[in-house]
Amino acid sequence: MRRRTFLLGAIGAGWVAGQESGRAGDTLAYGAAGSLWILDLPDGRARQVASGAGIASPRISPSGQWIAYHQGERAQVVAREGGAPAGLGTGAAQWRFGRDELLMEEENGLSVFSAANGWASPVRWFPDAALPVVFSPDGGVMVYPRRTPAENGLLCRVDAGAALPAKTILARAGDGLIPYAWLGGATGDALWYWVDPDFSGSAESDGLELFRIPASGGTPRSLGLTTLVHDDFLALSPAGDRLAVTVGGDRRSWHNKRIALIDLASGAVHDLTSDDTVGICPAWSPDGTRVAFTALPQDASELWGGEPARQFLAKRRIWVANATGSSPPARLTGDDRYRDEQPAFLADGRHILFCRIANGPHDSNAQSIWQMDDHGGGMTQIAGPLQANQTFEGESWFGYYGTIDWGASMDLHRSLA
Repeated sequence: MRRRTFLLGAIGAGWVAGQESGRAGDTLAYGAAGSLWILDLPDGRARQVASGAGIASPRISPSGQWIAYHQGERAQVVAREGGAPAGLGTGAAQWRFGRDELLMEEENGLSVFSAANGWASPVRWFPDAALPVVFSPDGGVMVYPRRTPAENGLLCRVDAGAALPAKTILARAGDGLIPYAWLGGATGDALWYWVDPDFSGSAESDGLELFRIPASGGTPRSLGLTTLVHDDFLALSPAGDRLAVTVGGDRRSWHNKRIALIDLASGAVHDLTSDDTVGICPAWSPDGTRVAFTALPQDASELWGGEPARQFLAKRRIWVANATGSSPPARLTGDDRYRDEQPAFLADGRHILFCRIANGPHDSNAQSIWQMDDHGGGMTQIAGPLQANQTFEGESWFGYYGTIDWGASMDLHRSLA
């Protein structure tokens, strides 16, 4: 499965919203200069919390008090205030929604580590379970893909705190099932997931069809949309009633992509971007009235890579649209020295965080994190250069066909307290 980060987050990772922190606002965790740093936004000062080569995929816990990350292949957890990290083993990992518990993927299931016992040993075990996991809105129930000897896709639900016998809610012979999220709406809770025909990695790379099924089981229904299987290509609105989606197949993120909004109750879809714009990575404002996104001014179906693709991707900018679609989207960035990506509104609704790649031919495609006001003014670099994310043939600007895994370098945690 091409889930974009080795250490997985929740809806919208790598910008992850927490719910139990003692402080209101945003905290950025990122890796740079051989260290792990945290920075309280919009005007805090960066502080080092861990050091060592190869730090990647930081993820802040729901309480905001812990940071999980990988160093090499080993997962570690360190307190927000620093100190000696706790080593948890190798494999992918994901925070439990609303709890400081970390699910670690192992060969035959998921181990659960907890802050309650100081991360000393697993507190729970889910046999045959695999990541990614999605949680009910209260965090009490989880749904996971089950490992099977034969190639049969199974989605199972279980009490997240008790590891009781799981219930199969969906089975599909010969096809993979990849859960995205447990979402509500006027029609009741539903599980949203992708179907991977024949467990095909190639099919997944070019985008999969999105489905929904009642969370207790029932008849699946196609949304009629194909998306790439990247968490940050979809974003749930703050009210939980709409989903912003990067729609369109083809692994090339500079081709056949648009931003659309789905009403969760009715299933109605309307586009925010026009046919002459390629938009990805939507992000909601805290009040749900605007959507920021990354966009190119035109499609480029003829490009597959190389210097022409680099120069074309250099035209990416940050845009913002009214969520009602009542007015044309507005471009916020336009400095030709940079390629701009991955926007995220801060909790105050007045600032936007975004990522940049330097465009010059002799600057090593340096990657950095910037902040601006929500109308495009006051641009300030707040972190970087980041460690280059080289996921395809050593080209940090290319990522995977133009999709950069920014979550491999950072995490934005929003407290709702």
